[in-house]
Amino acid sequence: MHVPVFDALRDRHHPILRLRHTVDEELPARAGSHGPEAVADAVRSAPAGPSSPGGGAGAVPCGCSGIGVVAEGTRRRSACPS
Repeated sequence: MHVPVFDALRDRHHPILRLRHTVDEELPARAGSHGPEAVADAVRSAPAGPSSPGGGAGAVPCGCSGIGVVAEGTRRRSACPS
């Protein structure tokens, strides 16, 4: 549901950025059942290395309010333009 939103924001503000969308429907379901901390390790590892869901990205936006509190706590300073 958020893929078109992120694509439109990129197109409007930073059209040369390359986006890679990764959707893991299990994470919000698990966070809803067991709380956001149940997915904390998976969210923290998302931006890690090249084989991770974030693919070593400079920034990994989170479009899910259910796990946003965990994602917000794992923010890293990046070179990605704001």
